[in-house]
Amino acid sequence: MAWCPNCKTEYREGIINCSDCGAKLISKLPKNKADNNCVPETNAEPVFLISVTDEVRINLLMDLLRNSGIPFITRDRECGAYLKIAMGSSIYGTEFYVDKNSVDRAKELIDAYFAEQENSGKSEPPNRRDHKETSVLKTVKKILIIGGLLLAAASVIYGIIENISRLR
Repeated sequence: MAWCPNCKTEYREGIINCSDCGAKLISKLPKNKADNNCVPETNAEPVFLISVTDEVRINLLMDLLRNSGIPFITRDRECGAYLKIAMGSSIYGTEFYVDKNSVDRAKELIDAYFAEQENSGKSEPPNRRDHKETSVLKTVKKILIIGGLLLAAASVIYGIIENISRLR
């Protein structure tokens, strides 16, 4: 079997280049400790790096750390893993942990990346959490208004029924 060294995609025999990135295929993938997204050493001490709520930034940071060869662990906060399964995303966010020996290098990479984004004039990815919170608040407001209207209508109907029953 042939493998793309960049995408880690498997190809059937006879194909020479990766259809996604164009890289020349190799017969066997090299073992890379960082491919598992975990701290490989048994004596490693994971240290909290950052918590991110936006899926775009989560994927961006995973790629940034992976491409820099910094092993990391991610953990969904609270019930975020269940929300991701049920709804496709989580408002609770994802926590990133790296080995204590790599935490300074990881922070420098993250700071440099976001500084580069600001200097290049590109805006940061939209904060979907704020958008979700405002849409949730709007939905709750609508539900309360509709509930209040239904309660008022029920009161009016009850009053009419009471008056009709008194007239009999």
